Amino acid sequence: MKDKKINFSMLDEIISIAEITKGCRLEEDKIKPALKKINRLQKAIPLENIDLVLFCTIFKMNLDLEITIETQATGYFPNDLTAVSRILGLSKKELLRYKENFSKLNTKGYIVLLNRRTENAIFRFFFSEIAINEKVLDLILKNRIIEEKKYSEAEIRDLFTQKINNSRDIRIYNLAEKVLEWEASVPKCSFISEIHQKIRSSSERGFFYILCAAKEYFNYEVTTKEILSKYFENWKPAIQKLSGCKSLESKGLISIHKESLIDDIMVSVTDKGINLFFTDEASRFTKKRRNSDLINSDSILEKELFFSMDTGNQLERLSDSLDSKNFIELQKRLDSYNLGTGVCALFYGDPGTGKTESVLQIARKTGRNVMKVEISETKSCWFGESEKLIKRVFLDYENQMKEAMNNNEPCPILLFNEADAIISKRKSVESSNVAQTENAIQNIILENLETFKGIMFATTNLVENFDSAFERRFLFKIRFEKPETDMSVRIWKSKLKQLDDKQAYDLARTFTFSGGEIDNISRKMIMNEVITGKVSEFDEIKEICNQEKIKSETAARIGFCA
Repeated sequence: MKDKKINFSMLDEIISIAEITKGCRLEEDKIKPALKKINRLQKAIPLENIDLVLFCTIFKMNLDLEITIETQATGYFPNDLTAVSRILGLSKKELLRYKENFSKLNTKGYIVLLNRRTENAIFRFFFSEIAINEKVLDLILKNRIIEEKKYSEAEIRDLFTQKINNSRDIRIYNLAEKVLEWEASVPKCSFISEIHQKIRSSSERGFFYILCAAKEYFNYEVTTKEILSKYFENWKPAIQKLSGCKSLESKGLISIHKESLIDDIMVSVTDKGINLFFTDEASRFTKKRRNSDLINSDSILEKELFFSMDTGNQLERLSDSLDSKNFIELQKRLDSYNLGTGVCALFYGDPGTGKTESVLQIARKTGRNVMKVEISETKSCWFGESEKLIKRVFLDYENQMKEAMNNNEPCPILLFNEADAIISKRKSVESSNVAQTENAIQNIILENLETFKGIMFATTNLVENFDSAFERRFLFKIRFEKPETDMSVRIWKSKLKQLDDKQAYDLARTFTFSGGEIDNISRKMIMNEVITGKVSEFDEIKEICNQEKIKSETAARIGFCA
């Protein structure tokens, strides 16, 4: 609204129009006597004829409002739409035809509609208090032109989400009506029109709006119960109805992940849904992948790995079973025997023995993307937050599976890297709050693995404290050991081409290194070559090998050194 002054009294014109059109029934021929004044006032208030007559009527009605002791005691003031209908000489039925005009005046910020809390929509319409917007009143009193603000799509979306987030105690049976009210309360725009076309059901559209608006209001990992209890008078019927929104799920706009208890249901808006609602601002949410990194199979470089015959054979069998055709057939066969269709594998053994790299190479070979989860990132200092984060991991993975299926791509791999903390024996709940949280995380993972339909790998350096409850959940359990001398010779020769057989054997026999440690030494050799400009001698290589292991002091020092 701009601040341009005009040379006539807007207040006088508004009152005059209201007096002339009193009892006009909004009929064109009865408005004619006021038409000259209407045209003049439209230079300052850009409204169509009928809307301007309604505005002038509402303005004078509020101006004439008498506040008595009785009205103050009851809290009811006769400034509602029934009063407007009496002033204009319209029946209630006739006034209903102008519902859209009142919504428009409200949306544009000329009037303020204060809805009364009632289940009866018609009663609520007629008995809602109606007032003049304070900013508009100030401009009228100052004789300044009112210009309607042009909103960008982002501003409209902000207005829309604010409208939803300011809603309280919505009743499940009038959600559809509430949605129409929200949509009418903001200027028309493309994103709401497109949502309207894709989601015809008003109540389903309402749930979709609420889930999107909650992304602005809540933390990303909030539970469905927390979302719905903010908006609905009774969240349990709401969550039951939401869990039945199959069309939203089938359209790929939301993802529903059911837990054992109804209040544990996890519902989230998918990337497709986020793009539909947030349009050009969608990247704020779709780029934010918490607790997981998606590794594209095409970005994984081929790497030669060396294993014992037994480990190599197991890895080859696992890799073959995850070949696209074999995996589809495997799942069909397992399903026909009423067995779980998910494939879970545990890679355990010493650090640096190729566990994580083996997962990546299997992913590269089978063309599967990897959703990598670092367990340390799912730990939060806030009570109950870690459980939400781990639930979110499985929900994100389900979304990745659905997205892959929609794009006709292979099922992705879920990788829990360095999973020592989640597969160790559960602790006594009396020991600490941390123990309770870790046990809760383990229980969530165990429950999800019961109905798991994808591909999961877990890598760990520790199995001495392995919880037996996890053992049956892993179809493959493959041990990775430090290479024996013959295997170590092959690794040395593959990494340092300048070594002959005798030198490689000498290094393999002298140093019990893992493949990862040999990789480290190879990188140091390359650094030396870059710095000195010459290939390292064998003695230099041995010296670097001696420096690879951290040597502990033979005696602990206590106090100060002399």
